[in-house]
Amino acid sequence: MITLRQLTKADAIAFRRVRILGLQESPTAFSANYVQEEEMPGEEWENRLEGSEDRWVIGAFDKADLVGVLGFLRDSGEKSKHKGFIWGMYVVPSFRRKRIGRALVVEALSRIEVLPGLRRVRLSVVASNQGALRLYESLGFVRYGEEEEALCVDGVFHAEFHMVRQMKKPPNKAPEPTTTAVTPRAIESIFG
Repeated sequence: MITLRQLTKADAIAFRRVRILGLQESPTAFSANYVQEEEMPGEEWENRLEGSEDRWVIGAFDKADLVGVLGFLRDSGEKSKHKGFIWGMYVVPSFRRKRIGRALVVEALSRIEVLPGLRRVRLSVVASNQGALRLYESLGFVRYGEEEEALCVDGVFHAEFHMVRQMKKPPNKAPEPTTTAVTPRAIESIFG
């Protein structure tokens, strides 16, 4: 049985193992580089797992084994904190086609949905990953752009689709107009 939970610093070794496997096995799925991340010290892996309401990584576990991951980061700028970004989604090959990826995204969306003021969540996916595209589209993500030559892996360029999902929150409404009785005397005092 697969269980999902937020990762903590105690999961750093398992997270590193899955992330490095992903970077080796699916290099076009990540903008990060295997060599750079493989050399990162342990405390940097722990720091990635320092969770908060606006920043976390969730994992899928088969008993005690971490078999899938997905990260979320809310934009921190005053003008952009209504948006967030899903990153680093990966399921180890032997656990694919078991709906673990879908479960990770659904869990992430349920956590994101309750964040005050968060209206949109974005992600990027390499254009050739048709399975991931179908998954994201089935969960309400829409493409808003394509970046040609987004990644260069072993001398080969790969395009990425940028996708966004509007969260199910009521839109901000303009305040209802108020009516004020305007008399000739009021107009006279304004323009007097």
